Amino acid sequence: MNLQARCAIFDEDVERLKHNDKVVELIFKKPINVTINQWIEPEERVHIKMDEKGYRILQDVKKIFFVLGGGHILIKHREVYGC
Repeated sequence: MNLQARCAIFDEDVERLKHNDKVVELIFKKPINVTINQWIEPEERVHIKMDEKGYRILQDVKKIFFVLGGGHILIKHREVYGC
């Protein structure tokens, strides 16, 4: 997943998508960590969780939301969805 676009979508936007598009929503009983396609510069690595290759890890993800028609994937990290 590429979050470098830095978009943020809130719950009300997701509810609108659910009513207007074909979607799949994954809800995890226990939050998981998800590695995304955002490489972190070496000087920024002190503050950001990442894997051994330098890619960012989102911690404690509770929901992943797939918009089937548009091919978008939204991951709920903290209180907003990133795309």
